[in-house]
Formats: sequence, C-alpha cells, structure tokens
Amino acid sequence: MFDPTKPVQTRDGRPVTLIFTNGREPWPLVGYIVNDVTPNIWRANGYYRPGGIAYELDLINAPEPQPE
Repeated sequence: MFDPTKPVQTRDGRPVTLIFTNGREPWPLVGYIVNDVTPNIWRANGYYRPGGIAYELDLINAPEPQPE
C-alpha cells in the first residue's frame, strides 16, 4: 500500500520530493520529480492520471535500503 509519509519515487524509478500531502482533493499530493522546476500533482493513492490505470509517473514507495 502506498504511504506518502515514506520516501517516494515514480513508477519508473525517479526520486520525488513531496512538498504537500494535504492539498485539495482530488489532487492532494504535490511534489517535484528529481530536478524538475515545475511541481506535479497526484491523487492520494499516488496515481498521476485518473482512472487507476498504471502510468510511469505514478508514485510508489521507494525501496528501503537493505542492511549489509
């Protein structure tokens, strides 16, 4: 399950810095993908597009580093 309080990235692996997680519905998540200068918006479940169809800019939780 997607958790915006943990580190996030796009489905295609680019790091995302969320700047808002409590914006107005239906797009409450606002953040920057890597070094973009324009923020992007997402639904609370991390989807970039409506309809629930997987897309490369959807948010997922970044994998946690494994201890060595």
